[in-house]
Amino acid sequence: MIQHIVLFKLKDELQGEAKAELIREIESKFEALPDEIKELRALSIRPNRNPEEEYDFLLLAKLESKKDLKTYAEHPLHKALSAELLKPNVAKRAAVDVWNELEIRGNKKR
Repeated sequence: MIQHIVLFKLKDELQGEAKAELIREIESKFEALPDEIKELRALSIRPNRNPEEEYDFLLLAKLESKKDLKTYAEHPLHKALSAELLKPNVAKRAAVDVWNELEIRGNKKR
């Protein structure tokens, strides 16, 4: 299992209710993607509740393989939502892809 984790910082001009509404729209539309993209096992958008941190929300997607991750990234629905909601509004993005910890570390004692 791959966890695709992306942090997003929205542009500074988005503040208050406008920012909250945009995050709710992103959440609603992106969380519907697993119904449309079979390779996408789960997807969750969560706003950052810590105002001292730089990023405004995260996306957590779960997929079975690197191939599935590539399929999701290149899927027309994902690309359309990214172009509509993310690209015009995001100032900064950071992403990591991690494999299920048990697959990497096993049960060895340290």
